[in-house]
Amino acid sequence: MLSIRSDQVQSFGEHLQAAFLERMRAHVAQHFPSAAAAEDSRTKLQASVEAGQTLGLRSERELCGYLGLDASLDWKLRSAPEHSWAREILADEAQSPQQRLDLCLARALERLAEQVETARLDESRARAGARQAEDYECPELESIEQLFPRKCWWDDGKGPQTAQVSPPESLSAG
Repeated sequence: MLSIRSDQVQSFGEHLQAAFLERMRAHVAQHFPSAAAAEDSRTKLQASVEAGQTLGLRSERELCGYLGLDASLDWKLRSAPEHSWAREILADEAQSPQQRLDLCLARALERLAEQVETARLDESRARAGARQAEDYECPELESIEQLFPRKCWWDDGKGPQTAQVSPPESLSAG
């Protein structure tokens, strides 16, 4: 009969945990490079896995989903006030841990889509504003610049030169 001592089981478990964390580190590095580049990302990754386990997430798939959500939020899922919506969803014990995670991931995608749409609208408004500014004509300004150019250009064979030009004394004195 084969018997396995508890210290052997513990060693095997530690090896599996280390291999899992390494797979998750590679996953984060591939899909969330800025989170992987963060200072002490290994510590944050470990803390995120532990937090997921505390929520009842057990499978590698569940923990990977939770880890991806946390990494996409710059490891601030558990602390930043702007992510309270996610903490509320994940704390709802009326649903299974997997259902809570799925709902949280779906809501995160909705929020991302809203942010993208807002950014597109802002960019569109900025472009429209720039076109309006380019199309804006000010006849008064053009006539003033014709009477009193700020700079005169000439080319004396050494390339364009500039000189400041002031209004005639008769106009500036009065």
